[in-house]
Amino acid sequence: MNTFEHIFDARFSLEQLHNALKEGGELVCATPFLYPIHAYPQDYFRPTDMWWKETLQEIGFIDIKVTPLLWGHFSTGLVCSGTPGPFKTMRLHIALLKDWLYIQLGQNLQKPFIKNISYFSLGFFIEARKK
Repeated sequence: MNTFEHIFDARFSLEQLHNALKEGGELVCATPFLYPIHAYPQDYFRPTDMWWKETLQEIGFIDIKVTPLLWGHFSTGLVCSGTPGPFKTMRLHIALLKDWLYIQLGQNLQKPFIKNISYFSLGFFIEARKK
């Protein structure tokens, strides 16, 4: 979990994991996307959901599922901005409240909340199976 961003050649590592799995074996991992760089300078990699799907398929995985890990627009923006300062906890609570209100208004207006939810994902939970 949350290791692939620290691997310089992630595709090679995925190929090795594929080779190590038995037939029908499962790969389960999580990785950040819109999340601040950490453990610098060994933080290399922030692929999109499409990269995961296409790369895993090319390697030979099947039943690929990439689930966005996210909060709403406002709280995700707050996390991504990385702005330190006073009242950080209060700003987060306000952002979460704004997200909740946004979702409620969106549902009441019967409009989609987000066109492509992966655009706002803080990370992905990835599941795939070897043939």
